[in-house]
Parts: sequence; structure tokens; C-alpha cells
Amino acid sequence: MYNFFYLIIIITNIFSQDLQFRGQLWFGSESKKNQSNVIKLGYLPTLYNRFDFKSNRIDLEYSYYIDRQYIRNAPINTNNEPYRYWIRYSINRFEARLGLQKIAFGSAKVLRPMAWFDEIDIRDPLSKTKGVEALRLRYFTENNYVFWFWLMQNDHKEISFGGRGEISTKQGEWGITLHHDPSEAEQIIGQIPFYITESHTRLGLEFRYDGFIGSWFEGVSFIKKNNASNNWNQNSMFSVGMDYTIPIGGGLLIMSELLNRNGGHKIELEIEEKQTLSVFSLSLPLGIVHQLMAISSQDWKNNKTYNYLRWSVIYDTFSVNSMVSIDSDKIGNQLQFTLIYNH
Repeated sequence: MYNFFYLIIIITNIFSQDLQFRGQLWFGSESKKNQSNVIKLGYLPTLYNRFDFKSNRIDLEYSYYIDRQYIRNAPINTNNEPYRYWIRYSINRFEARLGLQKIAFGSAKVLRPMAWFDEIDIRDPLSKTKGVEALRLRYFTENNYVFWFWLMQNDHKEISFGGRGEISTKQGEWGITLHHDPSEAEQIIGQIPFYITESHTRLGLEFRYDGFIGSWFEGVSFIKKNNASNNWNQNSMFSVGMDYTIPIGGGLLIMSELLNRNGGHKIELEIEEKQTLSVFSLSLPLGIVHQLMAISSQDWKNNKTYNYLRWSVIYDTFSVNSMVSIDSDKIGNQLQFTLIYNH
């Protein structure tokens, strides 16, 4: 599929005068106690083109991810791979997109049960996530309904499929999602790793209310068949959260989330049946260019805490990010710095 899209993008760009070229360049360092500093360099060039017709539109995008990591001038990690390549056809309230693309949904901010196909993390100043090879269809109705359908191909060339419905009402926004994966290979699903080794179906329900105090809920069930006993098993994960902005400075945003999971949590060779996590965060803009973010998370069963602080300075196309991470066991304590340039 990659070679096919690469050829399409080259041909269309040759005959187009509306080609857009943009990119993201970054330089960073990571320091841990009693370890050598890691230097990180990366670049993400992107080509985008759009063709408008009388009643429809075709647009396409190609981007390539280049990443290098060094310790004392010696390379320790090299990554060169396509980041996105897709073509999209849009008409009225319908769109179809085919290729390596981002598919993300859900209302939760940090503890995200609905992160089935993405790795979005608010702690990452680069906001990067891997894509999936898929055909995604979306239809928008006149009465605020949105319907999705997708076909996906995994690393084993197996096809999975699913769909999603979104409803917007005066009381809030609802979403229901279904996905069936026939793969028998071991998989790690979601941003909060859920380990599964059987063919399964995922069912997700979510709700968000944007009122005086914002609130949301996400619940997921993994339904699978145990071939040895011929019985159906179900594991689940759900999270609830809320946020509120206090009128201090540019607006102090307070956010809290709680997640509970039943099964699917792997520690070394053991599978934990239950786990409870919580997160509390503060975010405050200081003036026009400064931004502070603090996040504290707790693993209640294992009695572990994780604290994160980021100070960002954003000016025009540049951003400077200084980050500190502190773990209760001190293994993950680190200091990070990232300079980002967008063009």
C-alpha cells in the first residue's frame, strides 16, 4: 500500500500548483541519575495537496518520520519510517480516507480507555502518535449525528473492522464504538496497556458534558472466547473525569480522572486482575508565551506515584519545553528539554 500511495502523491504534486510543504524539527536531551545524557534529534517533513471541484474535494498527505538518539556522539537509536500517507474524498456530509492515518476518539485526557489506535499523550510536547493502515468512512447528518466505519490491516496482514456513532444533545455528547479483531497474536492495546492474546470484540461507551464543571465517562469491554474451555470471557476498563477553570491569571485549569480496570494488566509474567489509577493535573498560562503544567498520578494497588512538571515557552513557530519527572521508586526520575520549530 505504501508504494501505491507514494506514486499517487508524486504524480499529483507534479501537476499541482497548490502543494503545501510544512514540517516539525526538534532537538532534545534527557538526563537520568547515574546515566549518560541522551541527545535527541528529529524532523517530520509533510507534503499536503488539495483539489477542489464543484461539489466535492480530494486531498492527500504524506509525511516521513526521522528520529536520531545519541549518547556521547554514538547513535543508540535510529528511526526512519512513513508517518502518514493518505488520500481523502469528501462530498457534502460524507468523507472516505484511505491509507496510513490517525484514528482517535474519546473524551478522557490522561487515563484513556478509548485509546485503541493512538498513543496521544498530553505530556508529550511533540504530540506524536503512530498511525494505522485503514479505510475510514464518516457520514455527518443534519441533526448532529456522526457515523464512522473502518477496515484496518495489522502487522500480520489481517483485517479487522469496526464502527462508531456520535450523538450531540443539549445534555451532552454520546459515543458508542464497536471493533472486532480476529487476530490470535499477542497484542498490547491502548495507552494504558491492555494485554490480549485472542480474537476479540471491543465495545466502548462514552459521554461528555461541557457545563459549569466539565465531566466525562469512558467504559470499555473486551469480549473474547477461551478456545480451551469454549467459554466467553469479558474484561473491562472505565474512567471518569472532571475539569474546572478557576479565573486566576489566564485561567487555572484543574482536572482529575479515575480509572479502574479488570484484567489485562501485565507485570513481568503476571496478569493483574484489578488495578485502580488516578490523576490530578493543573494547567496555567502565564502571560502570552508561558505555560505551566503539573500532573500527579497514583497507582493505588501497587502504591506508586508519578509526578510530572512542564514549563513551556511558545513564541510564534518556536517552543521551548523543560520537563521534570519524579517517580516514587526513583527509577524513572529524569530531566528533559525539548526545542521545537514548526514551519
